[in-house]
Amino acid sequence: MFPNRFWLTVGSGQALNESITGEHWPCKSQRNARLKECVDVIRALWAGETVIHHGLICVEEAKLYTRPQTLPLIFGAAITAETAKWLGSWADGLITISHPLPKLKEVVNAFRSGGGEGKPMILKVQLSYDRDQESALQKAHQQWRNNIFKNIMMAELRTPQQFDAAGMFVQAKELYDFMRI
Repeated sequence: MFPNRFWLTVGSGQALNESITGEHWPCKSQRNARLKECVDVIRALWAGETVIHHGLICVEEAKLYTRPQTLPLIFGAAITAETAKWLGSWADGLITISHPLPKLKEVVNAFRSGGGEGKPMILKVQLSYDRDQESALQKAHQQWRNNIFKNIMMAELRTPQQFDAAGMFVQAKELYDFMRI
């Protein structure tokens, strides 16, 4: 790996992407605990340890024989201030979604107060532009209307059809609060 050109982003997941295994979809606290276990295993492997771990995940005598000279940063994904604060205590950086400015400030400040002060952050800015305001708004609504829901809903929807159905109730003008148009 080229030093400082690769980083890893980890998060507690969404049912849409992860329920395909057929396993029970755990609650947020269990997903967070599993996430932290996985990161601890990754870091132990990068440190050259032979890892045996029995917890929410199981690893039997895993070892990396070719390790990066410069350890990649591990960015934690957070949508809520609560998760961002928790990530601040152990993640090397934060990545978050596009939020209205007051909510974004909450997430950033929580990450910093949880131990993330001075750590890098990747903050998404979502925008839509076109030749005129109405076209930009309509295209934003067509593309992003199902991305404005609270995390509790986003993490639990299991199919693209469910996301589309939820998005049917979003009015185009609601997107102004969530993205630059």
